[in-house]
Amino acid sequence: MEEVKGAQRAWADAIKRISKCYLEGGDYVAMAGQAAGELYGYGHGKVLFKPTKAADVQFRPEAGQAMSYFVGADAVPDGIPEDHGFAINGGQGWSDVLFDNHQIDLNGDVAIAMGNYFFASAKDGSISKVEYTFGYRKCQDGKVRICLHHSSIPYQGGVKAAPAATGSEGFAAPAPAPAASAPVPVAAAFVGSSAQSGAPVHHSVGFAYSVQKDAYVDLTFGNDVGYLPDGTPMNRAGNCINHPETIGPDPHAPGSVLPRALFVNDVGYLPDGTPLNTAGNNINHPENIGPDPHAPGSELPASAYAADVGYLVDGTPIDKAGNNTVH
Repeated sequence: MEEVKGAQRAWADAIKRISKCYLEGGDYVAMAGQAAGELYGYGHGKVLFKPTKAADVQFRPEAGQAMSYFVGADAVPDGIPEDHGFAINGGQGWSDVLFDNHQIDLNGDVAIAMGNYFFASAKDGSISKVEYTFGYRKCQDGKVRICLHHSSIPYQGGVKAAPAATGSEGFAAPAPAPAASAPVPVAAAFVGSSAQSGAPVHHSVGFAYSVQKDAYVDLTFGNDVGYLPDGTPMNRAGNCINHPETIGPDPHAPGSVLPRALFVNDVGYLPDGTPLNTAGNNINHPENIGPDPHAPGSELPASAYAADVGYLVDGTPIDKAGNNTVH
């Protein structure tokens, strides 16, 4: 299981690195070639690859055909004309990639994963949702590589409508946010089925939160690892901005050990901008609300409980989360 998730992280990281290299004018084609050799099983056995945006040449059994898809027809010999370079988002680049597995099935040296992955445009932060099925095989050299890759754009329900506007790389463009006097909420539940059907979903630039789903049990504080909606890493948020001498390296770095947890969300803001000192049960007891502890120089209050009222990003209400699930 960890090898499969590691392969997914490596794939996502490769897309981001290739995009960054392209946008900075580097040799992104060479970088993509190296990544393809590490991630895909070409040369180690058959690879069943059906890309998202492929119509004229739907299936790509050859390594050269896959390279054409990822870097664009003009970047490689014998490129396929319909290819605009998925790894570089047709010239706009991707700033982030997230896998949300529906299920992973392990069968000896082969595993199959199905779910949605999300791509954030480096140009405007718009989010593109794509469905995937990946097959992974452990090759003779002991490395896990992709032997099956099928991607598709989510089904639109068959409703007849005027042609939709398209965003980066031909994906359906996100609907414009409704006009409002208050700040538009940032959707923490960007992970596909976590968002309620029919509800408007808005996104910040990149992903609002990048927190490992199983990380909380090993955190000193709930948000030691991750990012605020404006991109601030948690290790540089809160009272740390007033005490830079206490700021350590970002624990979100790959391979780092996660510390253990005490309380969550003592300091910070909800996606709609509500400071946490005025959220939760405090809205019913305004006499208990003190100054925002996130203000520069302020003392951090002692915490009894965190997030009495609210919802986790998958929609679970707080009163049914944590230890309450077994009591």
